[in-house]
Amino acid sequence: MGPTRTIARVFTLALVLALAASATGCAARPRAANSHTREGSKAAHMASADSPPSAYPATISLVETAPPVLDYREFALPPGCEITDHTGTIAAYSLNTLKPYPTSVLGLLDLKTGTRRVVVARPVNSDLGYFAFTPRLSDSWLVWEEVSPNEAIEPSKATWRLYAAPVDAKRLSLGRPTLVDEGLTDYKPRPHYAVVGSSVFWTVNKIQSPRQEYVERSGSVNCLDLSTGERRTVLRTPRSFPTLCASGGRVVVTEPVADARPGEAGYRVRAHVLGPSGQASAPASDLLNDAPIAHFVQSSGTTLAWAMFSEAGAEWPDLYVRSGSGDILMTGKDSIDPVFCGRYVAFESVEASFTTGGMLRRARGIWLADPEQRTRSRLLMTTDDGWWQTCASGTSGDTLLVWNDLGPWLQDQSTAKTLVRVYANFK
Repeated sequence: MGPTRTIARVFTLALVLALAASATGCAARPRAANSHTREGSKAAHMASADSPPSAYPATISLVETAPPVLDYREFALPPGCEITDHTGTIAAYSLNTLKPYPTSVLGLLDLKTGTRRVVVARPVNSDLGYFAFTPRLSDSWLVWEEVSPNEAIEPSKATWRLYAAPVDAKRLSLGRPTLVDEGLTDYKPRPHYAVVGSSVFWTVNKIQSPRQEYVERSGSVNCLDLSTGERRTVLRTPRSFPTLCASGGRVVVTEPVADARPGEAGYRVRAHVLGPSGQASAPASDLLNDAPIAHFVQSSGTTLAWAMFSEAGAEWPDLYVRSGSGDILMTGKDSIDPVFCGRYVAFESVEASFTTGGMLRRARGIWLADPEQRTRSRLLMTTDDGWWQTCASGTSGDTLLVWNDLGPWLQDQSTAKTLVRVYANFK
């Protein structure tokens, strides 16, 4: 999708959070801290009467070390690909066709052989001109969204439909699609969704519709067991659920729950960690932030990773990790998109700004942080050769997948491609 992808996501998610807050009447900024560990009490006790306290005044910085020696496999896909999810054996991608319609197709990539195949060449609703977006993947199912063509010019009057289809990982093929849910965006905005095993999870955040006299504003997280057809609501809130994503075989959902307590800056967002059947897989954690959480919270065991804007007007968020012992680690300034792999947290970081050929560019790095050893190291660096990006929706805990669409950066498009690297067997 090119170099504007991440910036657009930051803006879009900040807008979603702001809209969710205004729709529910709560504060306009979500915050994060952990009522189950000690940083929340530290923030309160260290508050100054002259200035508002920092959300995490006692954060621990990481020591930079040499990166581990890692083997990887590298594959080449056509330019214009975005890797959106992966397991330990296959990955899902969206490919920009550069055609009027369909503008993108969805495919699967074998992470051992490099074999790839388009599995959604045309949307289910292609006769209505729908577009297919953002495939999410488990070992046995692919889930994607289709949106009506008026969404680009009338985003509040569009129709969305969520589909799932069984995956044959060996043949890289799909079975018959199943309609999971659908809605009109004027009262039921487009959902966040994920699939873990045979269970698909998605958000339903209801808002006031101009076509209806009254709709009680509320949010829910729904779960459909695709193997049995059982539907359940696993979480409810009188506000909204602004994010939901898969993380290491579980699902992490965020919920604004309250303004800050006396002596704290910002406000609180609760992170719910759910297992494959929708049950709580870890205690819910209240995260206290100075500014909105910018990216989806990731989880591994009792460790959490999230990004927030620490300073007013900041262009990029900062990345924090709460270790299993409860310490808050400043993992990376100007950093985004964490993903757990083995004992590491991999993430993207903006390292410099400079001009190449008259165009403002940012150097980007892929870093590995070790929360237990309190260290971090740079794995990859990109400048004129595109941007390596993490796949933060990946569900395999011992595999790191990064990708780099070279298309926007090359004058000679005959050599353009999307590179995919797979680092496996993290310990």
